[in-house]
Amino acid sequence: MVPKTGSISVLPPLKQALARGNIEFIRFELNELLQVFRINLDPNCLDYRKLALAVMRAWARAVEDVLARHRGEPIESPTLLEPDTDAPLSGCGLRAAYEGWLKIQPRKKNTLAEFARAIDRFTELHGDIEVAHINRRHIREFRDAAQLVPTGRSGKLLKATLPQLVEYSRAHPNAPRIKAATVNKWLNCLGAVLNWSRKNGLIPDEVQWSDPVSGMRLSEERSDRQPWEPEELSLLFGSPIYLRGERPLGGKGEAAYWLPLVALFSGARLNEIAPMCADDVKFDAASGVHFVTVIEDSGAGRSVKTESSLRAVPIHPELVRIGFLEFVEHARANGGVSARLFPRLTPGSKGGFGEAFSKWFGRYKRPRYRQPEQCVSFVSARLQGRLACCGRERGRQRCADWS
Repeated sequence: MVPKTGSISVLPPLKQALARGNIEFIRFELNELLQVFRINLDPNCLDYRKLALAVMRAWARAVEDVLARHRGEPIESPTLLEPDTDAPLSGCGLRAAYEGWLKIQPRKKNTLAEFARAIDRFTELHGDIEVAHINRRHIREFRDAAQLVPTGRSGKLLKATLPQLVEYSRAHPNAPRIKAATVNKWLNCLGAVLNWSRKNGLIPDEVQWSDPVSGMRLSEERSDRQPWEPEELSLLFGSPIYLRGERPLGGKGEAAYWLPLVALFSGARLNEIAPMCADDVKFDAASGVHFVTVIEDSGAGRSVKTESSLRAVPIHPELVRIGFLEFVEHARANGGVSARLFPRLTPGSKGGFGEAFSKWFGRYKRPRYRQPEQCVSFVSARLQGRLACCGRERGRQRCADWS
């Protein structure tokens, strides 16, 4: 099968492109052929180039045969290859592949939620098609639709399908939409399930296949989260929580007092601090330094963002000065080594102990500090601590990476 053209005039530039190895001459037609035959092939791989040159040679021969026929020479008609669009490749749909992927190993609660959301959105748009049939066109259409998903959904939009959300967004062009990072998460989830399907035989070895998600991810903007300014820290630590001992209901007792301080002086994440126990605070006799351990304990619902997040963090002298060690010892004395430091914090819908606190903190600081359009959150306290550790000017350049 060759591109749909019998024009004799194409032969000279075609031969010239073939002599120079210029596959751009055939790229559009080749991509159409790959789509017709349901072949996923990375345009950047060597096989793509080999195929492009082979198609160009076949095209040149076809045009030369047409010229020969015009001269009256007997030329046999080539066999026309028709793709069998109804033939099943593996019989395994995306949802079945996802179920198989789930069984391989235990997953974190938030990971399961992200993957389930990605699979749901894709099937809402394309249906539960076989994994071997999913190609770059499917992924591109899904990516383009996902970029139109509005944020802050409520009412009927909470249960709306992806096509319905796209329709709503087009009717409301000024509605805020999800960020590129969220779209990329969905693409990563799809890519993980598809690559697992290939490695585990759900996409047969005899089927020509390459990862359709490869190269499809969006460019992401650097995080716009900003560290606290010194005057904002003064406002925070000059609030009634610190000056008058107030403990707002949403702040969950002593968590309202200690969580911002520990984040500021350790650079730890909220969901790393919130579930800490008395036994996480330790003392190294050789160095004379107290430190906290950031651990992962699936039985206790504790998880970390990355493997490198498992670490020991020295306790800042300022935390020691204002009584953090005494606070820990009080918890240990009342509940033993396994006593949680902030027992009123409970796991949220995503499994994190700091989810409800984060929302409360946002409400608490909003009327006191920056304008709403300026992006500052509990994470900003962590960034402030990081910034202080490596110098303010150099730190500002790295805060977006740490968030």
